[in-house]
Amino acid sequence: MTDVQTTITDVIGDQKEKKYTFDYSFWTHDGYTVEDDGYCRANPGAEYKDQDYVFQKIGMDVLNNAWNGYHCCLFAYGQTGAGKSYSMIGGGANRGIVPRACNTIFERIKDNDDPEKSFEVSAMMCEIYNEKVQDLMIPVNKRPGNGLKVRESKALGIFVDGLSKHAVNSFDEISKIMDIGESHRSKGATLMNAESSRAHTVI
Repeated sequence: MTDVQTTITDVIGDQKEKKYTFDYSFWTHDGYTVEDDGYCRANPGAEYKDQDYVFQKIGMDVLNNAWNGYHCCLFAYGQTGAGKSYSMIGGGANRGIVPRACNTIFERIKDNDDPEKSFEVSAMMCEIYNEKVQDLMIPVNKRPGNGLKVRESKALGIFVDGLSKHAVNSFDEISKIMDIGESHRSKGATLMNAESSRAHTVI
């Protein structure tokens, strides 16, 4: 992976290369050092792109647009084991785009010095599994059998009817909600990933 290009080489067959161009291509396989706190930092001159680099390239644009009043969504799609959960949520010291964006929201609120501005932050987390929407704040055995309904209104736009909304005052409170939601996700192991959720999670 170099800049925007990903090159795949057929190492078993004819050795031919196939090149694909994207907005970004992030190399995350090697070329890093694990720091004392567990964060994977790129070695000098290496192609490795750490979580902060990915957030600055992708997450910050989404956050800035949301901050300016636009409805925003960052959608992660790909094969099992490709790194979707790692990029979006992360693990340990290597926090992904979502927690970094949430943390930045509270940093910006703290830096606000305009007495005319006030902020209200709430968190919700749901999943779409077998074509049913479920609130991830509710344990699996207590969920409604038919799931929640997706509705539209002139005031709210598209929304999930009955999805619990939680007022939060810090990133730590959002982190606790995400931990609860993660523990309630539907799991369906695959041959490539024993922890695969087989569900679409929305935070």
